[in-house]
Amino acid sequence: MNYNVNLLFIILGFIMIGIEILLGAVTGFELLILGLILIVSGSLGYVANSFVLAIFTATVLLFVYVFFGRQKLRDYLVLGTKKTNVDSLIGKEAAVIEDISSTNAGKVKIDGEVWRASCGETVKKGSTVKIESVSGVTLSVTPEL
Repeated sequence: MNYNVNLLFIILGFIMIGIEILLGAVTGFELLILGLILIVSGSLGYVANSFVLAIFTATVLLFVYVFFGRQKLRDYLVLGTKKTNVDSLIGKEAAVIEDISSTNAGKVKIDGEVWRASCGETVKKGSTVKIESVSGVTLSVTPEL
């Protein structure tokens, strides 16, 4: 009987890993880790012919994973978003080098680069504007007060 329960642990472990693979790591590798814990503990219990050893091993490994490894794994797997050059322009100030009106786009200079800019109101050359968004090669700006 002990062999059957230990084999059940091993089979359940492989099923969990298979589900993780099918889902494409949507669970953050939780099923993979839990599956590995079941396989290891079931294998130890099978070799030692002891279901108690399998339960003890699974409990210890699960405790170690939940309290020590889980957060480290999540921190490692989380990818931070990094602003691209265009996204980093949003919120910055730019100098108007060609008049901007609500009907005609003008030009602004920011970080040594000249950009096409549009605004819902008229902004004269020499003014300062704040970049609100980027659409293609055109900056949407608002006048600085």
